[in-house]
Amino acid sequence: MNRIRIGALASPALLALSILMPGSLLAEWTGGVEGGQVLQGKEKGTRLRFKLSNSERPFSQTFYADWVRGNENSNSYEAGYTPRYWFSDQTYAFGEGSLKTSKSFNIDQQIRALAGVGIQLLNTDSQSLFAEVGAGQVATTFDFNDETTGKAFKETTGIATARLGAAQTLSDLIKLELNADYSTAKDLVTTSAEAGISLRIPGGAVKYSYRLRSSTFGDNDAIDVADSSVSFNYGF
Repeated sequence: MNRIRIGALASPALLALSILMPGSLLAEWTGGVEGGQVLQGKEKGTRLRFKLSNSERPFSQTFYADWVRGNENSNSYEAGYTPRYWFSDQTYAFGEGSLKTSKSFNIDQQIRALAGVGIQLLNTDSQSLFAEVGAGQVATTFDFNDETTGKAFKETTGIATARLGAAQTLSDLIKLELNADYSTAKDLVTTSAEAGISLRIPGGAVKYSYRLRSSTFGDNDAIDVADSSVSFNYGF
């Protein structure tokens, strides 16, 4: 129950933060709400994302919260915070803290804390390209039981991750995006890749995305999940 309440309250809390923030500070923040439908995959259903960012240098930061309500009344949540400190126009150090649940990967709760470095290889009005590497700790509670104790299986271990992201805007109307992530821990390896295309329309953009995710725990078979979604993005 506590895990569900944390996820459910994350988005309204961040929205309240943006409303209550003084005008002089709010002007430095941008945000967006993305709502849509996951068309296929184990988490097929309604999807909602809230994002709030401040891109000021040398210290920038991002809050986000995701919610997916599956067709079988299952709920998946993720909320996180990512600060960055820029050493130069291209290089930065980052931190990351996140909390998520994912029925698709048999995860009741996962808490991640990371730190690392990144490089912004391209950053123009029409193009962006970045790469990051980081390390930290992840604590995962799975929805299956430990054979020894009979209780929910829990794992806390160090984690290393590498990421790559790119975007290209065409004719100021169409935006192509590609993001990839590889993470490895003691007994857990996860990978993800997502491609998206957005079409700008009055008031926001319509986006179609396709995502592939894989998770392997110990000697168990890999859990592979593919999903696609269509959504409307509203920025503010």
